[in-house]
Amino acid sequence: MNTALALFYGDLCRKIFEFNLNNNHNILGIYFYNQHKYFLTQAYEITQEYAVDFKKGFLEMEWEKPSAEIISIFEKVVPAIAGIEKRKMFGLPCIFIKSNMFMGVHQNNIFLRLPFSDRKVFLKLEGAHVFEPQPGRIMREYVVFPGWIFEKESADILNDWIYKSFEYAASLPPREKKGK
Repeated sequence: MNTALALFYGDLCRKIFEFNLNNNHNILGIYFYNQHKYFLTQAYEITQEYAVDFKKGFLEMEWEKPSAEIISIFEKVVPAIAGIEKRKMFGLPCIFIKSNMFMGVHQNNIFLRLPFSDRKVFLKLEGAHVFEPQPGRIMREYVVFPGWIFEKESADILNDWIYKSFEYAASLPPREKKGK
């Protein structure tokens, strides 16, 4: 049972308990009150177990540093467009437009941000895949370039995808900077 399901059943049992209590059905009311407590306990235990696993996994996870070759490739393919901003996230280079990230480096991958329709087409390229910085944690809207796309004969394909990513990020509303 997952947390959401346990919370749903707990809430349902609470409502039935209250209904029975209001209508003088005490035996049923006590049963559903106990069920309500059981499901909330289950939800709490699941949540605590998940939190411990998440913290353990996050703290023990070691990211592979990108090779000098990947950083060099990234620097070469960054478009020279007015308004883009080069920043680092987690110590790795990324490119932003209007505070929206559209391209970056993670481990030995270069990723970019695409709208749903373009993402479907992009993922049909051999070796392309969704961006998953941690196992099981897919970053919505982001995909990873296949290695072959950085070869000289694929430069036009590469530039087309980078420009589509730029256009998409530029079309998004500017992100508000969070005050510290």
